[in-house]
Amino acid sequence: MVLEFPFNGRNRRRSTKSEQVADVLLNAVRQSSVTPSPRRKARAGQLAGTAHRIQMLEERLLLAANISLATWAGTPFLLEASGSASNATITLKDRSDNTVLTTQAVNNATGSLTITGSNGADDVWINLSGVYAENGSGTITTEIPVSFAFTGGTGNDSVKFTGNTTVSNTLSVIAETITVDPSVRVDAPNSVSLTATANAGTVNETGLIAASTSTKHDPSNQD
Repeated sequence: MVLEFPFNGRNRRRSTKSEQVADVLLNAVRQSSVTPSPRRKARAGQLAGTAHRIQMLEERLLLAANISLATWAGTPFLLEASGSASNATITLKDRSDNTVLTTQAVNNATGSLTITGSNGADDVWINLSGVYAENGSGTITTEIPVSFAFTGGTGNDSVKFTGNTTVSNTLSVIAETITVDPSVRVDAPNSVSLTATANAGTVNETGLIAASTSTKHDPSNQD
């Protein structure tokens, strides 16, 4: 005996329709994964643009190197260099015991190196001769691959060049006292600026001639 249920066919039809709907949805999902929607494309473009801007910002941040002396205020400093003209390392030391305080890597993409003074009286010796060479005619062939700047703080700062120091762009120093030892070369292809600042009445230099300008009043010349 075979028993037939009238609703079996309806169930099968419903099952078939459900399978069809599922197939349509699955195909839509597959299609969306293969061909992104305009909205998804726009979102992907926004993310790509953000990533590009972040990369550019990171590159700009790498274009400058800075060393602040504030952490070691009161220390007698020595600034040295090692490495090559394309990749150099600047080392800040405590010259009283040759302790390394910090290092800063610089290369052709770094752009500039700035040393910022503390609020105290900074005493800095600079000898970057570890990355320096010249040929027999005096032309520099090896130099630090950045611009260099020292900007003193509010104290009475002293900067002394004790070894040959050359950089690839510009060099500037602002301090109360600046000294270059005999036979030491301080050079840069674009400009070298050594600005010694002091309070009025404290500038002393052998051979310095003081000049004054005054305006005389001629009593015979009356209006």
